[in-house]
Amino acid sequence: MREELSAPLLQRILLCWLAEAPFCTQLLFRLKRLEAKLEQIGVRTTEALAQALATMPPITTLSQALDISEDSRVITLADPPHAILHTNRAWSNLTGFKFTEVANRSNHFLQGPHTERDPLEQLRDAVRAGEHTKVRIVNYTKGGDPFFNTLECFPLSDRQGNVTHYCGVLAGEPCSDPTIPKIDQIGRASCRERV
Repeated sequence: MREELSAPLLQRILLCWLAEAPFCTQLLFRLKRLEAKLEQIGVRTTEALAQALATMPPITTLSQALDISEDSRVITLADPPHAILHTNRAWSNLTGFKFTEVANRSNHFLQGPHTERDPLEQLRDAVRAGEHTKVRIVNYTKGGDPFFNTLECFPLSDRQGNVTHYCGVLAGEPCSDPTIPKIDQIGRASCRERV
């Protein structure tokens, strides 16, 4: 016996599924696979899927915002310590860190002995105020290589206007300054404690 899946139930399933798949670069392909799996177990979804997708709010936050851009992006929670929720491939390519290595951590691990305090304070002040800001700081890759990071930080708000997340857009450029050396993990750990 085939069962028709209701649009609200399918919408909830899709939202839960999307939350578990933050890198949905092939959303339609994945939805078709889900639909095929549901049909295999006797659940007719074509009409319900179309209806659920039509009534779903546009996906304009978090994973979609990351996947549709070639910019290096990171999404964090709005509340301290601003845990990382999502990163995209460009961010991983720039920093050398995989998402699985940084999930639920703050961005402090990118800092090192030559990360300047003034831009960090400017960034902290803007985040506390829920405002957009742009700073240029020295950060370090996973391998310890310094790079100049032009970080633009955007507050993301819910429908009530409350800031819920921050989106950081990074533009990295190699650091050719000989006074800013590569660091090792010990140097990175001691620096994290001071900042």
